[in-house]
Amino acid sequence: MAQPLTQPSAEDVARSQMTAFARSFGRALGRDVTDADALHRSSVEHADVFWGHLLQFLELDVEGSREPVLSGTSCESARFFPRLALSFARNLLRGEVSDQERPAVVAVDETGRRRTLTRAALARDVVAVASALATRGVGAGDRVVAVAANTLESVVACLAAAAVGASWSSVAPNLGLDATLDRFGQLSPKVLFACSRYPYQGRVHDVSERTAALAAQLPSLELVVSLDDAPATSSVDAPRSTRLPTVSLTALADETGGPFAALADLPTFPFDHPLYVLFSSGTTGRPKCIVHGAGGTLLEHAKEHRLHSDLRPGDVLFFQTAAGWMMWNWLVSALASKVTVLLYEGSPTFPTADALWRLVAAERVTVFGTNPGFLQLSRDAEVEPRRLDLGALRAVQSTGSVLGDDLFRWITSAVKSVPVQSISGGTDIVGCFLLGHPNLPVYAGELQSKSLGYDVDAFLPDGSSAGVGAIGELVCKRPFPSRPVGLFGDDDGSRFHAAYFADHDGVWTHGDLLEPTASGGGRIHGRSDGILNVRGVRIGPAEIYRALSAGVPEVAEAMAVEQQAPHEIGGSRLVLLLVLKEGQSLGAELERRIRAELFARCSAAHVPEVIVSRLDLPTTYSGKRSERAARDAVNGRPIVNLGALKNPESLEGLADATKLPEHDASASPEELSLERLTRLWAEVLGFATIAKDQSFFDLGGTSLGAVSLLARVEKVFGVRLAMSSLLATAATPERMVQALRADDGARGASHIVPIRMPAGRGASVPAFWLPGGGGLSVLAFREVSMRFPEGQPVYGFEAKLSLEDAPKSIPEIARRYVDDLVRSFPDVPYLLFGFSFGSWVAFEMAIELRRRGKEVPLLCVFDSAIPVARSLGARAVIAAERASYHGKQVARLAAHELPMYFSGIVDLASRRAREAASRFGLDLDPRRTTEASGDTVFDELDRRNRAAALRYVKGPLPTFDGKITVILAERTSQSAVRPELDDRLAIGAYAARGLEVHRVPGAHLTMLEPPEVDGLAEVLRGCIARALGS
Repeated sequence: MAQPLTQPSAEDVARSQMTAFARSFGRALGRDVTDADALHRSSVEHADVFWGHLLQFLELDVEGSREPVLSGTSCESARFFPRLALSFARNLLRGEVSDQERPAVVAVDETGRRRTLTRAALARDVVAVASALATRGVGAGDRVVAVAANTLESVVACLAAAAVGASWSSVAPNLGLDATLDRFGQLSPKVLFACSRYPYQGRVHDVSERTAALAAQLPSLELVVSLDDAPATSSVDAPRSTRLPTVSLTALADETGGPFAALADLPTFPFDHPLYVLFSSGTTGRPKCIVHGAGGTLLEHAKEHRLHSDLRPGDVLFFQTAAGWMMWNWLVSALASKVTVLLYEGSPTFPTADALWRLVAAERVTVFGTNPGFLQLSRDAEVEPRRLDLGALRAVQSTGSVLGDDLFRWITSAVKSVPVQSISGGTDIVGCFLLGHPNLPVYAGELQSKSLGYDVDAFLPDGSSAGVGAIGELVCKRPFPSRPVGLFGDDDGSRFHAAYFADHDGVWTHGDLLEPTASGGGRIHGRSDGILNVRGVRIGPAEIYRALSAGVPEVAEAMAVEQQAPHEIGGSRLVLLLVLKEGQSLGAELERRIRAELFARCSAAHVPEVIVSRLDLPTTYSGKRSERAARDAVNGRPIVNLGALKNPESLEGLADATKLPEHDASASPEELSLERLTRLWAEVLGFATIAKDQSFFDLGGTSLGAVSLLARVEKVFGVRLAMSSLLATAATPERMVQALRADDGARGASHIVPIRMPAGRGASVPAFWLPGGGGLSVLAFREVSMRFPEGQPVYGFEAKLSLEDAPKSIPEIARRYVDDLVRSFPDVPYLLFGFSFGSWVAFEMAIELRRRGKEVPLLCVFDSAIPVARSLGARAVIAAERASYHGKQVARLAAHELPMYFSGIVDLASRRAREAASRFGLDLDPRRTTEASGDTVFDELDRRNRAAALRYVKGPLPTFDGKITVILAERTSQSAVRPELDDRLAIGAYAARGLEVHRVPGAHLTMLEPPEVDGLAEVLRGCIARALGS
């Protein structure tokens, strides 16, 4: 048997909640069930005792009789706790007095915005909104739907709907209008909650028009509530929109006179009362509307959180999920275990590839849940989370698709040696069949254990159980409480039966392929039905077919299948097989339109990586299209149902037509493919399709996107490109292919990189940026440069990524840059912008240019200090004024925000201490001894340049014979110091014509980013105009 990746200690096992429950349950049974196998077996064989004892152990707030635990024995029709009633919202929000001021929900988005609700505040808001809904007639039997971002407001709205007995259904705001209508249109909802915008990859996406169109096509609506206090409807179908009462969530919560004043006032409902309506992926038609009961959802989630995840009060749970996925519902339920729930809205890799890992560290996350696609992206981008402070992290969970053995190993080596808990279940059961177990070892590629109380098995085609190592159909043979109450609108239960019980009477058939393992857990091998699971997103082929039917008349028939692609992000890709109408052919333009239609009508996840034209699609003798046969063919597997096909010849050549590219990092440049590279761009940037001549930044690319894209390019093609190549030599897929073939992505002879090329009119005097941080990337200045005067050409200087012959002093760097500058731009005035470390290079360049008789109408430096010897009294004043600044900042922060704030201060103080020590020849950089093996050329150049800057500012400094413009960030403690004591203004002593000082919004780095960059750009436009006399 393989060696485990992690093994819990005896102490960990002894103190786990799983062990506490096993001892308690064992006493109820009169036997020892602390062994994991014995515990699971007893939970199944003594289901009545198990579920009743679990309800008691979890101390859930219920009313009525706990007997009978179970009525009926059939998995299809049995009911749990038919005489119990409960309030789902009250169970999530109740707590002791000591719990009330703890953070319940923390919501962060990619812009850095962070908001918090304590348990008391969340309960107050939920009760207020519930009371307002009840006053408006919303209650049991009604459906509430939401287009919801991952925000505090979405949690409040969800729990308020549950509190009044309405069912809740939500989709993410990036889901297309048609796909949303396919879901909500079946429910005849009474209330629509909707956000109007959401951030992603550095852009704010406005969905207000789509929301208005949605409201106009839901005739049952009686109320629209804006989740972000923006107008929830717009000009679309104005007559309908204006007839609908529309209110913001804030205004709704402020309404008075409702029936509820506290949690205790909330009504209770039967155990099986509808709580959620979740949506299947839509394999053969519109998505199924799966109704889940409040009691089963609460009981199962509490079991998974407390026993299988060992979550406790005060822990922080973060699962990377959108509000349209069942893991969001699962995450919200963790409030019942008194943990802090962390929400995140935005790109998981913005503004850097390690953004989520930094969030995990900053928020002291206990359990972090994500998906294999994100983990693979982190690995490919060479992210090293272990370098962060992950001291609080106890486990990493993954779901959505199969987590490969290699990613298990990557987590334990690159993240932290903690249990990797791959979990599997789904929307259909709003929970897990297989998941983690705190008392068991973790083996690469394996799900640790079956869920307690779930009689999980793997059936072979003859209905017998698969043994260890065999692959069968995942089934559950006995009743379980999170089984759906039914399907919405399925009054006779026929659709419910057909979906889950037709294959094996009385046995739940889930649609996954399971391989039982010797350790008692299992391996999942993907879907056994037609549902697609591409990069962790479940997709119903019927949604694709409807979109093509509505928007692409050239298509006669279509079939979408999933192809396993272990070296692609997420481990699979979507293949679309088409039969075109007579006279049509599949060309580049039709492919573009197909992808665009699927993106607009469905989502980016529905866009295929591969489109293939076929003469026919595999069909059975009964006339049904066989997606399974096509899936087997594209995956190179034996065709299981070949004898059932009336046209087996339809599969000929299909494997070759959809063959995966060879995975060879040393592939020769001649094997590069523009088509493949363009698909890679689209995948990383989140677009349906990209033209070969579209530029990276015109597509909304950011510095984070650049990291992700270039990491993927290097992995696929074996060539490393410089970040700045996206500004010029590799700015489009077409130009990137040329750069890859020439292998010229590395820096050439010149240090000068174009950021914004001349537009043909307007200003002709070029501007040049000198970056900080080692001078290795100019991407940080693109946002502000694009806001320069029209036609203004902008360039940046980028250091060569090499330690050979690297300059050792600021004057040496400046001379090399000036040589490049006058060679490339011999007869123009020069506008120089030096940022941080780059300020000293720009200063020295300006002096060198004047020595050579060149004109420098503008020298602009940013936040660069010259240490000045000051009296003890002056130093005391500076310390007091900076302390006052920090005191005011701290006063504005909540208690749980303080550690992160102070950690930033400690980091800065530590860096300054190392810099001060370096002046005396001491090296206090811990990376020198503990992390030398992980250092990059960038790290070493950055250290050398910092040391050069420290030597330079010690003087003596030369004098520039003109004026120096100084830009100061407002949001720093240094800005609180009076001007005469501000070391950033000491450069005035070396400016013959004095200083021009501007203070701009933001901190040292955020002044370059939206929204603060607008203020900076306005100041710099004025500086340029004055310098050029225009």
